[in-house]
Amino acid sequence: GPEFGLLADCDFILANALWGYALALVEWGKFARALPLLMESREIFRRRASQYEMAESSGTLGLIALLQGDLAGAHAYLEEAVTLAATFDYQEMLGLWQPLLGLVTLYEGNVQEARRLLNASLRLCLERNDKRLLVRIHTYLAEAALWEGKLEQAEQSLRESLANDTTAQSYLFYDL
Repeated sequence: GPEFGLLADCDFILANALWGYALALVEWGKFARALPLLMESREIFRRRASQYEMAESSGTLGLIALLQGDLAGAHAYLEEAVTLAATFDYQEMLGLWQPLLGLVTLYEGNVQEARRLLNASLRLCLERNDKRLLVRIHTYLAEAALWEGKLEQAEQSLRESLANDTTAQSYLFYDL
């Protein structure tokens, strides 16, 4: 029961296990197998009115949509994940999904909004001293600079990315 905390809550444990396994399946490219697990995880959290944890499932659904070329779906899920993470000050999930939302926004052609999201992600990453995400964010900023035709800025962002690469370990289970 609740008196023993979340780790004694079977629904919470199941939903998190489903999410974690689905994320591993995404890494292996098994999107079709991951999708129903994510939807079940999301439904459990929705039933519990636990929007805090829904950021995990929403972000991963956004990642799948992006990897399948569905920019509109990716944007919707990632925006939901970022909004939920920001609402509850869930810094870890905000740090994970906001840069990806910035990248999707860039691919949709909104360079100014993408840069805003990526710069906010960079600030958060620096505050959290998260070197693994710093590499990715600088790479995304380089891509944004290329979209703007700013070659020197792109080069500088790539230099920053390489300077912070501490053996190219991935942040989650995937590398984009």
